[in-house]
Amino acid sequence: MLPSESVFATVVSNLGIQISKKNKPVETNADFPDLGLRSYLFGADNSLSEEISPYDEVPGKIQVNLIEDDFSCNYVYVKISDNSFYFIGPYLSSIVSPIEIKKKLEVKGLKNIDYNYLSSYYHSLPVIRDQNLMQAIIQAHCVIRFGADNYNLVSIKLHLTTFQDNTEKKKLYSEYHMEKQSE
Repeated sequence: MLPSESVFATVVSNLGIQISKKNKPVETNADFPDLGLRSYLFGADNSLSEEISPYDEVPGKIQVNLIEDDFSCNYVYVKISDNSFYFIGPYLSSIVSPIEIKKKLEVKGLKNIDYNYLSSYYHSLPVIRDQNLMQAIIQAHCVIRFGADNYNLVSIKLHLTTFQDNTEKKKLYSEYHMEKQSE
């Protein structure tokens, strides 16, 4: 680990934010480093319903994705190579109120019994109220690690399908798959 990586890891760790290195692309809910949120709500083995990197990468530059998802969680996602990915997060940029939690569950078609889980989940996450500070920390690290002109910061908003939509897609796929096998 380079000294700059060690300093960056220490700063992020002291903020209470996890850093994960993956050696394969995120394909299922279990692969996504969200401390088990998607696995709990949508099933660990189900395909991740979001696109992590929807923007075209700039040739010769490392793309640093600043991600916010529908659950108000923030992440930093960096693809270093075809088999090396870094995730920083999840963290919140503000406290999520009980009313907001109920709205998120309602919009996603999730049961009210998930309220306690989601409430506990939010209470376990660090809150970094100053997004400019977090972005400055990330940019400073990128300049040291990749060079001032060798990275591209991209803000991404991930949108989940609702639980009902996800279940319906699985059902339709299953019916289609069964039809194809019987032909």
